[in-house]
Amino acid sequence: MATRWSSQAKPSTITVTVEELLKNATVSYKAYLAVSGDLDEKRHALRRAINDYDQAYSLVIQSPHKLRVTIAINYAAALDEQFKVPGERAGRNAIEVLSQTVDDTQFRTPKSPLYPNLLDNLGQLYLNKYLEEKDGDALKSAREIFESNRVALHKTKGLLYNRALLGLATFTCLRWESGSWPKRSYTMIDELRDAIGMMKLVLQDRNAELQLACLEQLAIAHDFCYRQASSSIKFNKPAPRNSPDLADLNKAVEYNSAALQHAPDEAAAAPILVNLARQLFERHFKERSSDTFDLYEILERVRDAEECIGQLGYSSSLRALRDELIQLKDNIADYQRDKHASISPN
Repeated sequence: MATRWSSQAKPSTITVTVEELLKNATVSYKAYLAVSGDLDEKRHALRRAINDYDQAYSLVIQSPHKLRVTIAINYAAALDEQFKVPGERAGRNAIEVLSQTVDDTQFRTPKSPLYPNLLDNLGQLYLNKYLEEKDGDALKSAREIFESNRVALHKTKGLLYNRALLGLATFTCLRWESGSWPKRSYTMIDELRDAIGMMKLVLQDRNAELQLACLEQLAIAHDFCYRQASSSIKFNKPAPRNSPDLADLNKAVEYNSAALQHAPDEAAAAPILVNLARQLFERHFKERSSDTFDLYEILERVRDAEECIGQLGYSSSLRALRDELIQLKDNIADYQRDKHASISPN
């Protein structure tokens, strides 16, 4: 899930200076989000937004201010975005910006609606930090924050409660991926199943962004369960289409296919396409399928992923996605050669 951009600003309650800075930053940040192809234009728009947010933030931290939370959340989101733009490095630390506001006692009162919102955004930043740097402490911090919001909001439920559940489920998936659980751990499978249960509840939320993130994480969790089950199989036999061994893989394909329908742009669609192509190929291979349509669909998804990634420029996360796609194409090519050789007359 991305850090959310706050819309709680009330310009009539603030000074003209902060109002103008916030207005200018908002315009520039929206311009940054709207640009798709021109990297220089994206850089300039984001830099303008960050410069104005920085000035506004410097003003609102000097004394109690009604817009401090809005500015801190939006400023941190812009700083976090800067890491996704090739060649850009944030001047301030996004986590420090939000943490400084979280630590302010005026927002820590139980009745304050702003505090859970701050925590939610801070939790997302810690998740992003883990994904970028594989920082285990960041992952633990994210879990603590989401658990705090889950406990605080369990009576009222709502969007932030559901985001906390999804954050905890994401933590479980990332913990599995990091290899910090013993192999073939029953506890690990139980926690993954619990995470899947939480995400099915979250999926009922009508928020489009949350639904998309939930569909992606459900696909990931089922994929992990399939891989864990596969690693425990002590024989190598083709699996029928409705085999229990493939139940989780089929679910992963189902959820990724649904996520693809909800993806708003190429950036959201790219990782879904790569994962979906890999899972379709794995199912095709596992079933020892002779269905050429299956293979055609896989290759079509691979081409879609290549085209999608090609429109997104360059970043560390995209490099990893490209590498994964290259490996998948190599695996498919090897499979096709072996299959052709096995049916060719001597």
